[in-house]
Amino acid sequence: MKFETLEINQCRNKECNQKFTLDNIKLAVWLHGVIFLSQENRPTGGDPMFPSLSVPDEKIESFDPQGYVGLTCPKCLETSLYRGACKDIRELKYQLQTTVNLSGLNPDERVKQFKQDLRYYAPYGIGSENYKQFDIEGYFFDDPEDDFDYFKSDLTIHVSGELPDYWERYCSHISMQDVPVGFCTNIYWFQEEQIFKILEAEKENGVRIFPRYHYITDLVRKIDALSKYNCESDDFINEIKRQYEFQERKRLEDYFKSSSAGKAEIPQFKPLPFEEFLAEKQNPIINAPNLTGDFLEVLISEPVTLTDIFNKQTESCNYLWSKIEPFEGKDYPEGFPADSDIGIQQDDLKRHNEIITRVQENSIKQYVQNFLKTNLVNFLEEYERTFQANEFSYADIWQLKESYLEDLYKEVVNGLSEESPYVMKREGKAWKMVFNGKTMSGLRQIGFSYLYHLICHPNEYFFHADLYIAAGKGMPISEPKKNSGSKGKKNSEDDDAKGEPVAMRAIDDKGLKALCDLIKKLEIEIAEAKKFGHNEKALMKEDELQKTRKYFAQVYDKNKNRIRYIKDANLKKVTDSVGKAILRALEDIREEDPGAYKHFANAIGIKNLYQDTLVYRPAPDEKIEWITIG
Repeated sequence: MKFETLEINQCRNKECNQKFTLDNIKLAVWLHGVIFLSQENRPTGGDPMFPSLSVPDEKIESFDPQGYVGLTCPKCLETSLYRGACKDIRELKYQLQTTVNLSGLNPDERVKQFKQDLRYYAPYGIGSENYKQFDIEGYFFDDPEDDFDYFKSDLTIHVSGELPDYWERYCSHISMQDVPVGFCTNIYWFQEEQIFKILEAEKENGVRIFPRYHYITDLVRKIDALSKYNCESDDFINEIKRQYEFQERKRLEDYFKSSSAGKAEIPQFKPLPFEEFLAEKQNPIINAPNLTGDFLEVLISEPVTLTDIFNKQTESCNYLWSKIEPFEGKDYPEGFPADSDIGIQQDDLKRHNEIITRVQENSIKQYVQNFLKTNLVNFLEEYERTFQANEFSYADIWQLKESYLEDLYKEVVNGLSEESPYVMKREGKAWKMVFNGKTMSGLRQIGFSYLYHLICHPNEYFFHADLYIAAGKGMPISEPKKNSGSKGKKNSEDDDAKGEPVAMRAIDDKGLKALCDLIKKLEIEIAEAKKFGHNEKALMKEDELQKTRKYFAQVYDKNKNRIRYIKDANLKKVTDSVGKAILRALEDIREEDPGAYKHFANAIGIKNLYQDTLVYRPAPDEKIEWITIG
């Protein structure tokens, strides 16, 4: 194993000392990228085509090309450098490009392998002025993927003309092995005595100086293509502006010449609007709808990470994109896990899909197009800053994209709230409700917050305590809490505002997941025991599974998809408080709009306000689609 030859067996941060294997090195590279610095292969003497590349004979025999690998530890986020022979570093790079076997899969899934596309990705220059204190030589090339042969030739010419000591320096790109990706690429050569100082400068300034190799994903390629297209658009627009300014100066000069010559009936000079000039010169390649369309495609992209050898996408490894720096300060796995308890929750993914659906349905609306045009450049600039950060993680890209998608979704919802016949919208401390086109404003009862939560989740069951907590009235607790109010004091909205009473959940989210994992583990163990004829062991495990499932049913309502609450005095107070608050809100609605009151009375059920759970279930023939802004 070349990672062992290079002694990449643990993190070199003495306070961490995380152990490394080939699989979890691949995971580290997936999250943060990897630095490869290498000298060129041994020079072979003079070259008549490039005399500046000649190397003194006495240096040829002793030259042994070396290099460095820079790996960021996902646990402590420190980057360690490992020195070794270039041939070993090239071999390690090859190993990192091989397929990865995911750990933690079911027995029938363990054969799954996933491809890695490890590429040099450095489309931006060094992100800090502090690099100028170092002796760094650089090279820039526009879109190397477009013509790799020309790129290689141009790079050789650059080295021959500008870098007579190239073979002693350490290059950020392992030359000629594969084509860099990116709408452009930057390659640098470093002096060995400055390498560790540069790494320290990265840490101090929070920016990258050394370029990285990354596993390239579909999302990165989409953003990169958008960056290239935007650069082409900028170049084109700037050229048109120069032509426009030249033409207008010439027209103005001609106008003054004609005026001074005393020519009769000269019309008043009128500048030509730039938009009209641009329309005459418009290049068919530069098309704003294409730019905004590509930007929208980036924002609604699905969370694709790994693809298998048959190009099928995996639904595993959500933690790669769902959480920034997912292993910081936590146990770092020995392998490349298929899943992790820090991965994205299903509710988050469900919301992501709901947002995409709403945005796509309204993508041609003017407010959507305006948002895309206004925010495109800001997004690309933030992407560059994000990518240049020293502690960059792949999830940074995903969360940047999602933040813009959330903002776009808000624009869509705000736009729809002016059009829709069914709206519930917070305005300051009050609520505004539009039902069948009729508006009710200034709704201040806390019960409207509970109604809002039910409306946002039609046909979903909620315990009263869920609504109470969702409205910000309190938090779930792990132990029963004593009421702080004085004896005999009547429960009021003021008491609720202080966070009393508070119900106790039967189990927390972490405990529920552990319970689900145990059930899954027992099912696998039972299947394996039966497969190998260990019947007694299978019976013992089945008994344990039955008891675990019974406990699971006690703490979790599977039909309603909710964690239960312990039935005690606190829960009863919460139930009464929420039920009464909703009833008061419905009475306010009845005064404003009897038709709306009738709808809610039927959809929620007046008689059900104090039952075990609440649900908002409109009649199918009503076909009501709410726009909600909380």
